[in-house]
Amino acid sequence: MIAGEAEVVYGTRTFGSHSSFSFWYVMGNRLVTTFANVVFNCYISDLETCFKLMPLALYRRLDIRSAGFGMEAEATGKLLRLGHRPYEISISYRARGREQGKKITAWDGVEALWIIARTRVAIRGKYRAGAA
Repeated sequence: MIAGEAEVVYGTRTFGSHSSFSFWYVMGNRLVTTFANVVFNCYISDLETCFKLMPLALYRRLDIRSAGFGMEAEATGKLLRLGHRPYEISISYRARGREQGKKITAWDGVEALWIIARTRVAIRGKYRAGAA
């Protein structure tokens, strides 16, 4: 961002052969991410990453209404709707289990799919590319 090469940056976690990741968590994240890639014709490798960097004015324009994990899908959907393609960088990530405080559930994944679909089919409003 400092060099002017990107306006939106996502930190991407690698879900390689680490035994600390839950199989279902990784598959759920891949499902949500793949769905967004298909409906927005893009390639993002980790939609549910919490590491997102963008100018404050752009974030405010997104007018995020979702609470909890839904805000990840809503922010990404609205950014893609506006024509922004996040620049991805690898980040370190240590997976947590429920006993360490992990709170995301399968329902959060279903909600994310709904939010992505809803954002994609939005016809009017400030989430279209070129809208002020």
